[in-house]
Amino acid sequence: MAELILPKGLKKEYGGLFVQNGYRASIEFDAILPGDLLTSRSRPSFYFVNGRGRDQIFGWHFSMVDRSSWGGWGIDGKDYSPRNFDRIAPTLVIPILEYYRHSLALHNLQEGLCKVI
Repeated sequence: MAELILPKGLKKEYGGLFVQNGYRASIEFDAILPGDLLTSRSRPSFYFVNGRGRDQIFGWHFSMVDRSSWGGWGIDGKDYSPRNFDRIAPTLVIPILEYYRHSLALHNLQEGLCKVI
C-alpha cells in the first residue's frame, strides 16, 4: 500500500494527524459555522461542527489518535472559550476527514446528511 501523502499543514504523529501551527487559529463563538473543524488545545481531539443555534454549536468529536472514538458533542456559547479551541484551515477539513475515513462524519458527508460549506 502506498504511503499517504499529507497536504502541507498536517503531520502524522502517534498514529493520528496533528495540525501544524499556521493552519489553525483561535475563533470566536459567533464566527463558528457548520462544516468547521475545531481542535482542542488541551487534548488530542477534533470537533466537526454539524450545526448551530444562536447559543450552541453541536456535531461530532473524535480523537486524533483513536480513529474509532466518535461521539456526539455540543457546547453552549457561555461555556465556550477561544483559548481552548482552534479552527482548522478549511483546506484541511476534507483531507482530515478522509484520513479518518471509517468515521461516522465522513459516512454522513458521503450520504449527504451533512455538508462542508
